[in-house]
Amino acid sequence: MAVTPRTIVGVNDGSKLFPENTTSINSNNNSSRERKASSSDVRPDEVTPNELLNLTPNVGEIVFDTTNQLLKFWNGNVWENAGASAVVVGQRASNYATLQDGTVVGELGYCNLPQGTQWLPGTVGGNYYPAGWYLWDGSTWTSDRNNIVNQLQLNVNGLGTKSNVGHTHVKADITDFNDGDYATQNQGGLADTAIQPNDNISELNNNAGFITSSALGIEGLSGYFNELTYSNGDLTKIETWADITKQVKLFTKQFTYSSGRLTQISLTNETTSSVTNKTLSYDAQDNLISITK
Repeated sequence: MAVTPRTIVGVNDGSKLFPENTTSINSNNNSSRERKASSSDVRPDEVTPNELLNLTPNVGEIVFDTTNQLLKFWNGNVWENAGASAVVVGQRASNYATLQDGTVVGELGYCNLPQGTQWLPGTVGGNYYPAGWYLWDGSTWTSDRNNIVNQLQLNVNGLGTKSNVGHTHVKADITDFNDGDYATQNQGGLADTAIQPNDNISELNNNAGFITSSALGIEGLSGYFNELTYSNGDLTKIETWADITKQVKLFTKQFTYSSGRLTQISLTNETTSSVTNKTLSYDAQDNLISITK
């Protein structure tokens, strides 16, 4: 069989995947996309949110959102923030020399700046580390494009097997918790059974200190006709008549106030002209403490 010779028209030694100020057409389904020149061996395409909407991505494809400064990947349905929800980025360093050893194989690191002289090849002692992503292989950080892309895809695929992790908070999780700030269960029970708004006053066990109809001297007078007099909103006099014709007055009750408090009740029996006085006393909090004749 005759051997057809092949001619190599160019060699890329890896020092520059995309020469400066050049573009190349991406070979995937996005025939309209251009891959821009970059100083990094591993750097995703930079796009704006509007440009993101016009892409036709493959599952696992990664881009960098220049407006929001976020790395995003296509999960098959939507673009997700890779650094926030899927890809484990162990650290971000200024350059390669400041990267710390990784903790697990497959950990990703990111260098903000390149290090070394780009044009000086490794065969003559040159050490050039581009800005961009690095993968920890267990002993060193590498910038191999294929390995990094594969690791990103593994991280994306691994998310599909994860379930939501729930956490039940306990009191110990609250660092400034103070038992004294809250009612105990017993105290809460007492509050539930205590007198509530709109409850009847008859539910009180202590009836001391209340003015009764007997104390006012009008007990048994409900069948008579009463005429009430007010002054500035205060009841000052009650006149009790035998009937609505007001021909026969039976009693006159006078009310005296001091500093807004009822201090004296004077009852006159109009039939016998006898007068009974009652004095009401209060404490410093205006609570009624006694009624004396």
